[in-house]
Amino acid sequence: DAAGGIRGTFSANIGFKAALLYQTVSDLSYFVNNVSSKQKFDVAYFAGNTNILGFTGELNVNFSDAFNIDSKINLRQYDNSAEHAWLLPGFTLNSTASFKINQQIKLEGDLYFQGETKAQIIRQLSSSSFDYIVKNIPAFADLSIGVEYQHNKKISGFVKANNILGKEYQRLPFYPNYGINILGGLTYGF
Repeated sequence: DAAGGIRGTFSANIGFKAALLYQTVSDLSYFVNNVSSKQKFDVAYFAGNTNILGFTGELNVNFSDAFNIDSKINLRQYDNSAEHAWLLPGFTLNSTASFKINQQIKLEGDLYFQGETKAQIIRQLSSSSFDYIVKNIPAFADLSIGVEYQHNKKISGFVKANNILGKEYQRLPFYPNYGINILGGLTYGF
């Protein structure tokens, strides 16, 4: 493994991190569907070595004590003897923004973006014969918003709406993500 990076600030309220990495992983694991039940997954391994070239970048912006944005990007390129790096995304982006309206109420927004991946779908042709097809898992974006209310140090509550764009997507084949969904909760500390 070899990695190196830089960390610093552009100004008092803007920080960043950037890192490059190169790894050689022996028998890298990945998931493949179970032949008898496509909704189950087995662990498989890329034979030999997989070389991974990657970049990770982070940007943290604090406009004030009340407003922050944190973002992280990951880029990965997989080089191995296989046709594709099955279910291993080459690009992901996470970004979170938070805004405190006052000492009790905070708004948050999250964005998760994942680039296209490919899945290896195993098919049984006969009792002793198998092949596979390649299934594209399209890129997707998932946007969420929420509000948190802090009554005091012991009591708080939250409401969060996930996938507000209503985008139908899958991270794994045969497992569609929920559409728009809303979660809420209360917390009490002792």
